[in-house]
Amino acid sequence: MKSLKSILLVVISVAFVAMVSCKCMAVTNPATTASQLTDDLDINQYSLLNVKKAMDVRNAAEFSSIQAAIDDLPSTGGMVFIPAGTYTLNASLKLKNNLALVGAGWSTILKVGNSVQANAIGEGSPASAVNNVLIANLQIDGNKANQTAGTGYQSGICLVQVTQSRIENVYIHDTVYSGITLYNQSNNNTIVACHIENTGGLQNPSREENGIEIRYASSRNRIIGNQIENLSDHGITIAAEGIEILDNIISDNIIRTATRRGISAGSDTSTAAVTRTTIANNQVIGGQDGVYIYEGTAPVENTVVSGNLVLNYTGDGIFAGGSNVKKTLIQANIVRSSNSGTRGIRITGTDTLVNNNIVLDNANAQISDAGTNTVLSANKEDTTTPGLTVKGLTGLSSGQTAAKNLRGSFTISNGNTTGTVTFGTAESDTSYYLTVTPTTYTGTPAAASNRIKSVSKTTAGFTVTLEAAPGTGNSRTFDWHLIR
Repeated sequence: MKSLKSILLVVISVAFVAMVSCKCMAVTNPATTASQLTDDLDINQYSLLNVKKAMDVRNAAEFSSIQAAIDDLPSTGGMVFIPAGTYTLNASLKLKNNLALVGAGWSTILKVGNSVQANAIGEGSPASAVNNVLIANLQIDGNKANQTAGTGYQSGICLVQVTQSRIENVYIHDTVYSGITLYNQSNNNTIVACHIENTGGLQNPSREENGIEIRYASSRNRIIGNQIENLSDHGITIAAEGIEILDNIISDNIIRTATRRGISAGSDTSTAAVTRTTIANNQVIGGQDGVYIYEGTAPVENTVVSGNLVLNYTGDGIFAGGSNVKKTLIQANIVRSSNSGTRGIRITGTDTLVNNNIVLDNANAQISDAGTNTVLSANKEDTTTPGLTVKGLTGLSSGQTAAKNLRGSFTISNGNTTGTVTFGTAESDTSYYLTVTPTTYTGTPAAASNRIKSVSKTTAGFTVTLEAAPGTGNSRTFDWHLIR
């Protein structure tokens, strides 16, 4: 086996303790050469982390399995690079100290083998401490069509007692259970720029099967800029069992068609407090409920729900309810659904401040308040149903007048980082509310092209600037929604 010691690895600079146990695994791995490894690996992609030292690097294709490459690293850790190809996992990958597990992009596919019934990465039963893990730039296929229904908690990535870790640009799909699970004091982790879809559907109906879940005393985690869709349960959920969970941040995510709730803090099963959760600037589209703040048998307190776009739900857009749900701030959200039986914002908790929200088109109520000491301030409630839907880069057609609700889409391709929409009829001023949501893509666009750097508004239209161009031969399409 050949060690590539000349490559610098950028690793997370703070330590953590993780407890993981698993069996060995076998893979079907494609052939590659050491020179291909250095050609494929873009160390600069991880420049946001501190370069600490020259690390040992293993090329997984030069070993009998990915696990063998991990095990070959010294106790000080290092990188295992996994070239493009499909790798069949017959057991969960076991992590170790100071490990970076990095693929060549979503063309690196880790596929759970038939009837394996295991997580792709990480075990649920801890056996040893693990420090400083980076998982990036790969795809996980849970292969749920070939697993046994109703058995196990197979997630794409399951981290138990893990802190100061990072999961970035990982595409996870078709898992029996959740896409990513943080469990049992997994603190100070970041999950960013991942795409998770088609999770759950095979388990006992009483179990929650989510896109991302934070459970059992896991605090101070950041869930940022992910796209999560087509889920059998919740998009992102926080539930405390036994020990308090606090100070988690859920921001700038896009969640589509979660069967139950887009984002939830607290749940029917929570037996410990969920405190100081921030839910900000997310887009939650479809599903039963948008943002759901709810107690089990313990309090949910000091939750901030701010700047979210919540659309097309069938139940409640935002719900803060139960006698133990206290001191919730619901501020500057846009909440809208024209489905039958909907309520925009529903309050049954205590000491809730509902301020500066726009709530539109709900059939049952725009804001329903049955809480204690609720303060309602400067909210806009409107039942006007928009009369037009606009598609295409030009927005409104010539001769149409500006309305309260306008929609459209535009595409940014190749090396471009900006896209401009021009209204057919100019707005009277720039005080309109505007949301821009990435929807579809062609090719394999750069991960950062999914993230919006800035939006510049004028009366004539607006210009969107991305963090990165999609790249030659690739494109991303965005939906936009203007509300007054």
